[in-house]
Amino acid sequence: MRTAMKRVPAPLAGGIALCLALLCSPAAAQVRYSVIDLGTLGGAPDYASALGINDAGQVVGLSRDKRGHDRAIIFDRTHGMRSLGLLPGAPKDGSSTALHIDSAGGIVGYASGPHCKNLCQHAFYLPPAAPEMIDLGLSKKGNSTASWSNRKGRVGGFAESQAVIWRSDRDYEPQIVQGLPGYDKHAVVAINDSGFTVGASESTLTGACAAWVLQDQQAQDIGKLSGTCATPTAVNRHGAVIGFSTTDAPSGVHPFLWTAGQGMIDLGLVGIATSGTALGINDRNEVVGTATNNLSFVTAFLYVPGVGAQDLNQMIPPESGVLLSRASGINSHGEICANGWDANLDQHAFLLVPLP
Repeated sequence: MRTAMKRVPAPLAGGIALCLALLCSPAAAQVRYSVIDLGTLGGAPDYASALGINDAGQVVGLSRDKRGHDRAIIFDRTHGMRSLGLLPGAPKDGSSTALHIDSAGGIVGYASGPHCKNLCQHAFYLPPAAPEMIDLGLSKKGNSTASWSNRKGRVGGFAESQAVIWRSDRDYEPQIVQGLPGYDKHAVVAINDSGFTVGASESTLTGACAAWVLQDQQAQDIGKLSGTCATPTAVNRHGAVIGFSTTDAPSGVHPFLWTAGQGMIDLGLVGIATSGTALGINDRNEVVGTATNNLSFVTAFLYVPGVGAQDLNQMIPPESGVLLSRASGINSHGEICANGWDANLDQHAFLLVPLP
């Protein structure tokens, strides 16, 4: 579902930097993180994208290799960045993307199918320490994506507009999950280690969309901030759900946090942003994501309960030359995987490590 960032022309990057310069002041800046550039696989253009992180500090996403092919990657501070390869039997010019890594080290995403000449994508699961990906595709030519896994080997995603769960204890036979009535496209978005399941439904006809959780094997709508659409993106160990929703404001969508006790709350926006998306959450309900407006402003944000949303670009050393555009995940240690531009305006993935 998610795609790699594209190279940004220098004038646009300069506009972003100007917006950040207007927003940030030395008096307001407080450096709280060191920044690790995760590198790339050496392809052209020189880019990498971080899409998920676990409590071990392992980061997954994608990068372009020296032959110009997009490959799912994993990064850790011992081995650096490594390619995860392709599905068995896939064409050598195929592609792969890793979307999530669970607490046990299992990885999910999507990759070129082995029988469709790069015209379809199949969901994959790479179990911890396994030598190769498991193809979860429901058919040779159909499209599917695995978006989340938990430490028990339960995988969630979608296949041909149907929400699906694959389970290791059932030989990964797909289990179709019924989404909300009135919608024709459904997906399982996230499953925590307790099996708490979050999904999304969408109407092709109207564009309306809804977020839901499974309760007693039934999809239950968790509501919207207002308007016609709410989309979930992640869940934590306690069942707190994040995502983005339309609001009464004419400008765009806002990030939300939903809990069974409080319902859905608006996390607000940073600086001059008019729209925002929550992408990652840890067990302290700290949330990260991206915020934008129609003036080419884009930044990564951190939301802390009781503090509110903060611009992550104000929390990293200015001499790093890094400009963050999106934070995709945060673990229980407060480590954040993020994306943005390095000093050469190449789009790289970064790991933000809290300072002592």
